[in-house]
Parts: sequence; structure tokens; C-alpha cells
Amino acid sequence: MDLKKFNVLILAFLILFPLFSFADSYAEKRIFFVDKSYDLLGREKILATNLSVSNKVYFYVEDEFFGNLSQSQKQDFYENLQKISKEFNSKIYPTLTSIFGPEPKYGVNGDPKITILFHRMKENVGGYSREIDNFEKEIAPFSNERKIIYLNISFVGDEILKSNLAHEFTHLIVFNQKTKKIGEERWIQEMIADVAPTLVGYSENLERRIKEFKKYPQDPILEWKDSPKDYGVLSIFAHYLLDQFGKNFFVNLLETEKTGVSAIEEITKKDFSTIFQDFLIAVYLNDCSFGNQYCFKTEALKNLRILPELHFLPITGNSILTVFREIKDFSGDWQKIYGGKGNLTLGFDGEDDGDFSISYILCDKQQNCALNFLETDEKQDATLSIPYFDRDYFSLTLITFSKTNTKFIEGEAKNYEFSLKISFKKVKQIIPTTTIPISTSTVPSTSTCPKFERNLRYGMSGEDVKCLQEILFKEGVYPEGKITGYFGPLTKKAVIKFQEKYKEEILSPWGLEKGTGFVGETTRAKLNAILGLTSTIISTSPCEGVSFYRNLRFGSFGKDVKCLQYILNQDPETKLADSGFGSPGNETFYFGPLTKTAVIKFQEKYKKEILAPWGLEKGTGFVGPTTRKKLNQLLNF
Repeated sequence: MDLKKFNVLILAFLILFPLFSFADSYAEKRIFFVDKSYDLLGREKILATNLSVSNKVYFYVEDEFFGNLSQSQKQDFYENLQKISKEFNSKIYPTLTSIFGPEPKYGVNGDPKITILFHRMKENVGGYSREIDNFEKEIAPFSNERKIIYLNISFVGDEILKSNLAHEFTHLIVFNQKTKKIGEERWIQEMIADVAPTLVGYSENLERRIKEFKKYPQDPILEWKDSPKDYGVLSIFAHYLLDQFGKNFFVNLLETEKTGVSAIEEITKKDFSTIFQDFLIAVYLNDCSFGNQYCFKTEALKNLRILPELHFLPITGNSILTVFREIKDFSGDWQKIYGGKGNLTLGFDGEDDGDFSISYILCDKQQNCALNFLETDEKQDATLSIPYFDRDYFSLTLITFSKTNTKFIEGEAKNYEFSLKISFKKVKQIIPTTTIPISTSTVPSTSTCPKFERNLRYGMSGEDVKCLQEILFKEGVYPEGKITGYFGPLTKKAVIKFQEKYKEEILSPWGLEKGTGFVGETTRAKLNAILGLTSTIISTSPCEGVSFYRNLRFGSFGKDVKCLQYILNQDPETKLADSGFGSPGNETFYFGPLTKTAVIKFQEKYKKEILAPWGLEKGTGFVGPTTRKKLNQLLNF
């Protein structure tokens, strides 16, 4: 070969060099930069050996740690590396890349494989990633110049390692999909990474986050100090968003050009402070009957309820309690008041340059609760008065947060002060309430009362509640006759009497004997009949927006029960009834005897899919995992 041709080849090689990679080999040793803030010994670099190579990953292990293991420990360690390698290649990688998209195709070194470096880390660290590794040393002198994830070596062999790997791998994806293009705030990156283990099917990560959240539920989500409590509250909030908006919400976070709070508001079309307030209520109530925004659907979170700060006031004489608190933006505060005597007056005084939101839950002695909201004035003050609190109610819970600034802060955020002054004043004299005169037992059709379109329950208010009270009085079941527009204990008691008075029309379709005090479908139908009004039925599918994610049984109530009945009614062999409540077109929200009988028939019809996996021959009437699976198949057919 002449010199001229040789020089051309050399030049071509140098031009094409970045396109080639020099793959790492098994047992190769390398020095890596590490983050000394996470490293157990505060080191900045370590020597590690490549102990395993797969089609996607190199597993490097810290030499100093591995060299001190016995031969049998080394063998166990190596076997665990093979297990996590298989898990990553067959489950973690394909699941997360199919949802979020791929990580960078090549590292700075031109190698498509991911390096996973195991080294000793502090106890509360599962792993980490470094953005600087995605840049050349000319830009970032301490870069390892490769696609690399760092994992705590102490978790090798532990189930949590899968979650840690899924979390850290997601950071590589987030960098490729969004951060390197337009950037993203750290808390958003961590939210996406912390739902990743759940999306893959691992529960261990969420379980540890729940423990941290229960210990520190007041931690602010927009203040980041990289501590376990930061991950605790952020992970629960992320899973709340997952339940409310689905996994595509997180995909959209990577696709939008907005960042931080603005990205969430653009995707959800909701104000961030409203979402956060709903979240604070959800972690306290966790009850879907108040609204889907006030509960969790993820199985591990269905029983999550935080404990508020408790205050018990004397039940004799006048009493005053003053509470002073400091909170940071988008952190929660829960205060629960018991006891007291007479009329309750609450005064809220917030820092003038703050912006506070307050919700409160009022519960009676039967633990029937109502959710309400307290508005502050321009000086961040508010008042609430509840007459005869000791007679009609058991507790008052206030949920407060500041929404002054939506800016994300890595470090210390500002505190905002507020105070609560709760006073009870003994009632000296009860002034009789004037009642409306008794007339006929029904309201004339010319009444100004509108048709009852919505369900009514304890704690609600409005013109329809006034009309309800008027009808109840004229029906002779509401002797107090207080037409206030507020659905309180006396109204609930009267509704129960009304339901039992017309039990054949109101209670029997649900298989009930006793009134509930809840003004639902059949109670509204009777009220409208008394008014001389008929309901207009809009033909929509009862299964619209429904999926069977929870188990159902006798006594269950909800839209999914109505959808269940609708599906059962499509098949003559499993139809609930030919006419009346439960029949086609007359499905209800209640899981009663007719529904249970129909479910048994359904289970026995599809016994190979539903009953056989449990070793059963006869249907049970309980809608569990295999029954739900079949229903979802039919629903999506």
C-alpha cells in the first residue's frame, strides 16, 4: 500500500472514530468517578471490575468490596448479578422504553451498552445517576463518558434492587427524551422515575415510600433536599397523579415543552393548587364516595390515611384554643378538633403576603362527614361559625396549605405563618325556631321546587335541599320544619323516615329494610313523583369510563356495579330481571340479591376462566380477580 492511500485510510478512520465503540470486556478493570455525597466513604473515584456482560448491560463491581468476600459469597453475588441482568433485559428495559421511549442510543464513548456500577453507598441511598456522564470530559472533567447508572451494592440479592434499577434507568430515559433538549425541574424528573417501578409491576419501592410519607406527610413537594422524606411525599403525590390521570400523564410530561408546574397544568387542564388541595384531602379521607379526586385506586394506597394533629377541648364551660403554625408552599397541615361546649367559632389568620387554601371536614356523632371549603379575604383571614357544635357534631378537621409560590427550590424554601383560634361559647338560651304551617301531605305540582336532578347527602346545601326539607315537613316526617337549605342531622333523620314510609318504592329495589339518609336514585324518583314531575332518561352507556379495578360483593355501591348489571343483562342466561329495578334499562348502583344471583350464573357460565383457577365448581357471587378479568375482556370486546 502506498503512503498516499495509507494517509487517506487514517484520515477516514479519524473522521469515523466517534461512530465506532470499543466494547468493554469481561473482567476488565476501570477507574470510575463517583458522587462522594452518596459514597459510603466519601470517595470521588473507585476501581471496579466488569463481572458480567449482557446484550444491553455491563455490570461493574467495586474491587475493594468484592475482594473482601469469601468464595461462596462471591458465587452468590455473581448469581444475583445474573438474575438482575435477566430481569433488566427481559422486563425492566422493554417495559419502560415501550412507555417512555428509549435512553440515549450511544454513550459519549460510542458504546450502546449501559454500564451499571455497584459500589458502597450510604444506608438511605438506593442509587443515583449523573447528567455529567452524558458529556465529554472537555465539558465535564469528572464525566465517565458513558451511559451509566450507580447502584448501592448492599442491595444486591434484595428485591428492592429491581425497583432501584427501574428508577435510575428511567433517569437515563428522561434525560434523552426531555432534559437534554429543554431541561426539566428535578422534582418532575424524580416523579417520573418513582412511578416507573410501579409501572413495571414492583411494589417494594412504593411500600418504602409510604412508610416515609407517614412519618413526614408535611414535607413540601416543591422544596428538594434529596432526603428520604422528599422522596416519600413526592412518590405518593406521583401515584395520586397516576391514579387520577393515568400513565399517559407521565408520557405527556416528557413530550410537552412546558416544565414544572406549568407542564402539569397544561396536561391536566387544571390549576395546580386545586390538584394539590384534592391530594391533601385524599390522603386524609381516602374515600371515593366524596368524589374520585379524594381517593386512591392503586391497591397499596387504598388504606392510606394520615393522622392529623389532635386537639381536645373541655366539654364544660367556655374554652379557647390558639394554634400557631409555619408551613412552606405546597406542604400540608391537618388539624382535628374534638370536644367543646356550645357554639364553635373559628378564626384563621394567615401571613398577609401569603396565599392560603383551607378545606374542612365536619363529622357528626355517627361519623357522617361533609367536606367544605373556607375562603380567605385579601388579608388571608377567614372565620367559621358552627352553632350547637357539641349537640350536632363530633369533630372538625381543617386542612391548610400555602400556594404563594409555585417555583421549585433546591434548598430551603420560605415559611409562611398562620394561626387558628378556636373558641367555644356555652349556649345560654335556645330560641325556638318558627316552623312553617302544616298543610296537605303533598306539594302541589305548581310548586316552585325544581326537579331533583342530583343526589343529596349529609353536609350539602342548596335550593334543592330547601325543597327537600319542605316536602319532608309536609310528609309529616320532619316535625322540626326548619327550611334552612342545609342538609344536617335533622334532615338526614327525616329522610330516613321518608324512605321507610315509602320503602316499597325506595328501599326494596336495593334489598334494604332500613333507610340510609342518602337521597339517591329511587328517593329522587319518589320526590319528583310527589312534585308531579317525571325524569327525562338520557340514553348513555352505564359502562362509559368504567373498568373493573376493585373487587365487588353484596352491599357494594357505585358506577362499576351499574356497569356490571348492564353487562349481565346483555346475556339472557345471566339477566338480573325481566322488569323493574335491575332489569335491562333499569340498572342500579347497588349490588343486591338479584346482582349476586346473576353473578353466580355468570361465573358458572365461564367457569373454566373464573372458577377453575380456584378449584371451584359453583359460583360464589363475589366479583374477584378472575371474574373482573372476564368482565374487563367483555367490556373491551
